[in-house]
Amino acid sequence: MRISGLVVLGILIAGCGGDGSGPADPVPASLVGTWVAQPSCSPACSFTLTSVANPNAHIDLIAAPSSATIQLALTADGAAVLSLFGQTVLGTAAATGSTLMLGSSGQVDTLDYVIMSNGYLDLTFRSALPSPIDFNGDQLADPAYGRAVMKKQ
Repeated sequence: MRISGLVVLGILIAGCGGDGSGPADPVPASLVGTWVAQPSCSPACSFTLTSVANPNAHIDLIAAPSSATIQLALTADGAAVLSLFGQTVLGTAAATGSTLMLGSSGQVDTLDYVIMSNGYLDLTFRSALPSPIDFNGDQLADPAYGRAVMKKQ
């Protein structure tokens, strides 16, 4: 399995096969704040990419040896800041019911979210991501489903 690390950030917020409609609703108070998944909160925190072709093939970018930190900051007025691998992308956010939309550069990604009983945020991308990971060893990046479990700072 091979990963081109810096590519992940751009994929997450700037065009992951979103639905093209823009965020319109504000972010609820329960989502406002800075959410983080990092090695120090693993295994409770995670950022997992799972192969579309083979659901048994997955990688957690928070767990060793990857040891990445992903941070998502959301404001009530819809601003979003996503940081991963030392790179930062500014965008917009909106939520309706259990749906969160993240947008940047004219692209919108739709995620399902749940604030779990332990206070962690569970985010699942609805669309497959054009992942930078080669799950099957053919030297080509393979699409993946994304899921992040993050704690509030």
